[in-house]
Amino acid sequence: MPHKPLLLRNVYFWATIIPLVLGIPFLNKPFHIDDVSFLAVAHQIVAEPLYPHGHPDEEGKPDELFHMSSSPLISYYFALFLGQFGDSEVMLHAGMSLFLVMLSLSMVSLAHRFSNNDWWPMLFLTSSPAVVVSGNLMMDIPAAALATSAVVFFVRGCDGEDWKLLLLAGLIAGLGVLAKYSAIVVFPALGLYALLRNRPVFILGLGTAVIPVGVWLVQNLWVYKTTHIQFLMALEPQATTWLYDALNVLVIIGSCSFISIALVPVMFAKRCWFPLGISLVGAALVIFAIGVFQEKVQYAIWCAFGLITLVITCWGVFPSGTTGQNRFSLSTLSPQQRDDLFLLFWLVAIVLFSIFQVYFQAVRHLIPALVPLILLLVRTQERKQLYQGGLAKACLVAVLLLQTGAALWVGKADYAYADSYRSFVSGFSDAQAGDPAQIWYVGDWGFLHYAEGAGWRRLQNDGSEPAPGDLLVIPDKVSRRPYPSGTRGSLEQVLTFPNHYHMLTMDRFTGASFYASVGYRAPYLLSDEPLETFRVYRVF
Repeated sequence: MPHKPLLLRNVYFWATIIPLVLGIPFLNKPFHIDDVSFLAVAHQIVAEPLYPHGHPDEEGKPDELFHMSSSPLISYYFALFLGQFGDSEVMLHAGMSLFLVMLSLSMVSLAHRFSNNDWWPMLFLTSSPAVVVSGNLMMDIPAAALATSAVVFFVRGCDGEDWKLLLLAGLIAGLGVLAKYSAIVVFPALGLYALLRNRPVFILGLGTAVIPVGVWLVQNLWVYKTTHIQFLMALEPQATTWLYDALNVLVIIGSCSFISIALVPVMFAKRCWFPLGISLVGAALVIFAIGVFQEKVQYAIWCAFGLITLVITCWGVFPSGTTGQNRFSLSTLSPQQRDDLFLLFWLVAIVLFSIFQVYFQAVRHLIPALVPLILLLVRTQERKQLYQGGLAKACLVAVLLLQTGAALWVGKADYAYADSYRSFVSGFSDAQAGDPAQIWYVGDWGFLHYAEGAGWRRLQNDGSEPAPGDLLVIPDKVSRRPYPSGTRGSLEQVLTFPNHYHMLTMDRFTGASFYASVGYRAPYLLSDEPLETFRVYRVF
C-alpha cells in the first residue's frame, strides 16, 4: 500500500490553512465599498426573513434595496452572524473565510485533475492580490468559490459517471448564480465539458440549479410582480466602452497574477524566441502607446504584464506543429487538447461577460477567471518543460514570494483606506461630544455606515437641511459632489489621513480603482497622495 502522507505534507491541509493565515491581518478590516449594501439587506432579513429587499411602496415600486445587483443569498449568510454578534467586523470577516477556503480547496482538486502539480496553482491563486484584498463582505469571493466548486463536482461526476455529483454540481452552480448573477457563465463551460467527454446527457445534471434560482424568482413575482433580473436589466446602464473594459482585463490580469513572470526567465534559457518576441514587442508597444503617449505609466506596465500572460497562455494552448484543421476538429482532439479547450472556453466566457455584460470592469469581476488562467499557465509550463531544473523552481518561489508580498501590501493599503473613515468618525465624534450641534455628512460606502452608527445625519435631496450651528463633514474622495449649493457655512477644520503605505486602491483623483475600473484606471497605484481629506464646515 502507498505510504500515507503526513498532515504537513497534505496539500488539502495547506489549502485550508493558507487562506486563513493570509486573512488574519484583515479580520478587523472596516466595512468597505459595497459591504454596507449587503449589511443593509442582512439587517432587513433579520427583521423580515421573507422580505430581504423590503416591501414595495403604495404604488408598487420596489424598495431601494431591490436595486442591489445580486440576490440576497450572501446577506442571508450574514444574518446568521448578526443575530449573535451584531455588526462585528471580526466575526463577519471570519465567516467569509469559509469561501476563501472553499475556493482554495476547489483549486487543489482542479489542479490534481488538469495538471501534474497540486501545489503551485493553489499557492498562486490564494496569494493573488485579487483574492487577498477581496475578502470583504461582497459577493465576489463567495460566487467564485461556489462556481469553482460546481466545476469540481461536475468534472468528477462526468469523469466517474456519477449522477449524484452531477446533481450536486448543478445545485451548487445555482447557488453561485444567486451569489452573483455573472456566475451563470459557468453553465456553458460545464456543458462544453460534457460534450468534450462525449457525455451530453450529463448536462441534465445541471437542472438542479433550477431549485435555488426558482425559489428566488417565485419570491420576486410574489412580492414585486417582476423578477429581480428583469428589474436590473431595465435600469439604464452606466456609460462605458468595451475597449476600456478589454484593456482593463489585461491590467487586472497583469497586476493580480504574477505566475507568468516566473516563466519568462526559463523561456529565455530554453530559447523560446517566438512567444518571447511577440510578448516583448507587444509589451513595448503598450508601454509606448499608453505609458508614454497617454502618460499612464503604471497602468501601462500592468497592461504589458497582462499581455505577456495571455501570449504565454495562448502559446501553451496552441502548440507549434498543429494545423488549424486538426486543432479545431472535435473528433480528432486528444484528451489533453479537450482539457485545454474546456479551460480556455471557461476563461474566455468569464472575460467576455465582464467586458460586454457588466456595467464596469473591476478586479472582483475577474476573480473566477484566475482559476482557469492559472491552470492553463501551469499546463503550459509542464507541456513546454519549463518546470525542470533549479532555475525554474527558483523563479517560481521568488515570484510567489513577490506576489504574496504585493498582495499583503495592497491589502494593508486598502485596509488603511477603509480605516480612515472608521477612525475619523470615531475620533471626531469623541472630539465633538461636548458640542450639542448635529453632525451632518456627505458620502457613501463605509463612511456612511460608521457615520450613521454614530448618529450623524446624511445630507440628501429630501428637504432636510442643517440648522445654523450644525456641523457638515465632506470627505474629498468618497463624496461625489462639492459643498452643497443650498447650504452656507464656514470651513472650520481640514483633517488629512496620510498614506503610510504609499499605495492607493480607490482614488478618483489619481486613478487607483480596485473596485471599479473605468477608463485608464489601475487596480492599485504607487502614490504618496493622502488616503482621505475631511473638510468640516460650521453652518450659518
